[in-house]
Amino acid sequence: MKPLKLEINNEFFAVWYLKGPENSPILHWFHANGFNGPTYENLLKKLSQFCHVYAWDARAHGLSSQLKLPKKNNVYKQYVADFVKLINVLYEKHSIPIIVAGHSFGATVCIKAEATLKGKISKLILADPVLFTPFVARASEIFRLLKFKQPRAIYLAKNAANRQNIWPSQNDALLSLSQKQLFKNWDETSLQNYIQYGTTSSSESVQLRCPPEIESFIFKESENEFLSQEIMNLSIPTHVYFASKGSPAFGKSAFRKSDNTQTRMIIPSTTHLFPIDQHVKFSKEILKHVI
Repeated sequence: MKPLKLEINNEFFAVWYLKGPENSPILHWFHANGFNGPTYENLLKKLSQFCHVYAWDARAHGLSSQLKLPKKNNVYKQYVADFVKLINVLYEKHSIPIIVAGHSFGATVCIKAEATLKGKISKLILADPVLFTPFVARASEIFRLLKFKQPRAIYLAKNAANRQNIWPSQNDALLSLSQKQLFKNWDETSLQNYIQYGTTSSSESVQLRCPPEIESFIFKESENEFLSQEIMNLSIPTHVYFASKGSPAFGKSAFRKSDNTQTRMIIPSTTHLFPIDQHVKFSKEILKHVI
């Protein structure tokens, strides 16, 4: 993966690029909350056999962590604005509509940005977007008060806030994270990239580039982003995939009401992280809509 720096309103974002075949489509991948572009290297390399692939590190993530942090209660507005500007840059560069794909929080932002990007994106490919509804948001508050253990997705913000943030070295981080439930099915490349590009080192320690408090309030704000109307109004072909276990897409039924939802599929035997730990299976699904 080739690292690029793209200037957007006097700020430089890290964007990863994999060259595809000549005259092939252009695809941009938007990572999940707390992750970075290279975390998905296995998936993106497969996609680059058939298209040019870009994958940014969003604000406060990966190698874009030096940018000004988003303000609390303004998270989605900031990320949508950043993303719209990025896609405008790619559209001007290539002069063809971009295929927009994303995972989790990244997929949610793609949905919110679609209306602003009409004519500049050709289709949406969404992997388990974080989608709350007013009912689920209220029920989640009650379930947390009563200390219900399920569904686990109602604890995304709390778990992110409690995430370990400091290790003596990258090797210690690798050993520690490889034993965590969240990462237990990851291959070595994905976990190493998550750590290499998602942490920063000093003489004394290694810590996450995306601080737990940032990851936490992104998830917290997700609980108040109700996107059923945006989903029903999607104007381009949309292909959405859900995990069979632990999906945070509580509002998935809205896709049934969208005339432009062409694929709506639960992938069997998967968790929320299937674009990483089931990248072979998922790449085949994506390529059905790219080739």
